Amino acid sequence: MKSNLFKYIVYISIAFLIYKLYQSNFLVIPYIHSYLYLCSAVFFLCCGMLANTMNWKIVLRQHGILINNIHAIKSIGLSIFAKYIPGKIMMILGRSEYVSKFYKIGRKKTAIISFETQIISIWVGLSLGILGIVFNKNILMNRLSYIVILFWLSLSLLIISAFARHSIEKLSKLILKKTISIPQLSFKSLILVLPYFILNWALWCLGFLFLCFALSPQSTIPASAGFLFSLAASLSILAIIAPGGIGVREGLLSLFLTQIGLSIELSTSISLASRLWFLIGEIFIFVFALIINPKRSIE
Repeated sequence: MKSNLFKYIVYISIAFLIYKLYQSNFLVIPYIHSYLYLCSAVFFLCCGMLANTMNWKIVLRQHGILINNIHAIKSIGLSIFAKYIPGKIMMILGRSEYVSKFYKIGRKKTAIISFETQIISIWVGLSLGILGIVFNKNILMNRLSYIVILFWLSLSLLIISAFARHSIEKLSKLILKKTISIPQLSFKSLILVLPYFILNWALWCLGFLFLCFALSPQSTIPASAGFLFSLAASLSILAIIAPGGIGVREGLLSLFLTQIGLSIELSTSISLASRLWFLIGEIFIFVFALIINPKRSIE
């Protein structure tokens, strides 16, 4: 059973994806005003998916675990749908289980590194998302923006400050009678990996901006609208109850787009279409991971 855990994660995640998409009825194809912009949106999305695999590879490298590009793509791609399994834990364990299996490394170590990678990704996503807040006064003055900025500051302290990390570990031991280890890269290592995460989110934000252009009859959508995707996506990752953030990301996107001046109808249309758009990217990296495997198997 243990040797086949990754295979079962893949199968179960696909089953949950199909069920959740059927249940949520998000696969609605909107009216497309520009196919050129739509193709650009998909192109940058897929580039972002590939950049996402490099995030994982570079963080592993900083911990002394060297994997090649193919295994980086396979570990991310084949487990990409694990985030649709309730609880979000499989989103972290999927890629770590692949590396643990093929490189004969302890599961606890790879799982901790995977958790660390997720924390950095959320932090970078929020950092870019805050630019969307700063450039739009209507959102900047919103109460939700204050909460986001406060959470970002707290997360920044946790990532950068060793004192904050040790304090939380001691507090967990005092309250839970068990020490919760919080992974942390050195400042030098963090600086080295950040460009990869920034590139990843920047490509997704650019793709989302082109999606807005493709679906909107307006020509006045601000460039800062692209940053709103990273803001909504990062916040949706924190929604543990909703598998894959289904419904959460779309709701936040609709709210943010409305606040920057888009109509409720257009905001809703773009936010719902973003689910299908992002799913295309997930299918791309999943299929690509299968193709680069000579046996075309998840074994």
